[in-house]
Amino acid sequence: MKKILFICVNNSCRSLMAEAITVQLAKGQVKCFSAGLSPTFSIDENAVMVMAEIGVKMDYYYPKNVDDVPSDFDIMITIGDEQAYPMINAIEQENWAIEDPKGRDLAFYKKTLKIIEKNVARLLKGIL
Repeated sequence: MKKILFICVNNSCRSLMAEAITVQLAKGQVKCFSAGLSPTFSIDENAVMVMAEIGVKMDYYYPKNVDDVPSDFDIMITIGDEQAYPMINAIEQENWAIEDPKGRDLAFYKKTLKIIEKNVARLLKGIL
């Protein structure tokens, strides 16, 4: 079973959305994690709202530090700027240059979610 990590700076929005979408679409066929370099204390409420609109509850998701997840993965996806991410052992790596929706309106969050859904579907099509 493939192990996937989504990583960004705060792990409060995009990477958590990507984790939740992957869990929903993969239906137990992958192990999925998300983490941040400087995680916030809580998940972004606008992310929770747009995910609820598509039927995904975020009740069990929360921001985590990279030290709180395993250190080896089959696939690591960085979301946002390609900055100095800690050394994570991943067979494959890619960057999804998705702009952070924080501080934007709900329409921008919905646009961000659509981009994440498209990227996750493409990713899973290639590995399942």
